[in-house]
Amino acid sequence: MNRREVTDIKPVYISADRIKEAREEKGISLNRLAQIVGITYRTAINIEKGRKSCSPFVLRDIACELGVSTDWLLELSEKKELEQTKADADALNGRFLNVRFIRTETGTKQELADKIGISAYSWNRYETGDSFPTMSKLVLICSSLGVSSDYLLGLSDVVG
Repeated sequence: MNRREVTDIKPVYISADRIKEAREEKGISLNRLAQIVGITYRTAINIEKGRKSCSPFVLRDIACELGVSTDWLLELSEKKELEQTKADADALNGRFLNVRFIRTETGTKQELADKIGISAYSWNRYETGDSFPTMSKLVLICSSLGVSSDYLLGLSDVVG
């Protein structure tokens, strides 16, 4: 995949049906969810209706609060249960958590950057926590490397 192809990726949104289902199962209002994860009510409405994407860490916080997998919210998996808590993920200091492990197991920064169509500089910024991928790039990284978004965001110890 070349870098030009990455710019053609469509935005990725949380499944409107799944976020609403999980929120209602938990008995949390949309306004309360917005307060808990630190976004405006209007943003929460747009995320839940599938009109707006969010950062990987807002996704993580929503998943943690609702007790569901980020992969399930993104319709990448049918596995709904969340393996770890937000506190577990926060203990890793909010970095784009497991990219360094993936690199040491699967190749150099340049090799992985080439595989997902970004620069080695961008990969390095993800690895150091200086920058975070968009939701679209998060999904691309997951699919290219065969890992789950839960794993990358520190919510699972299971790679795939």
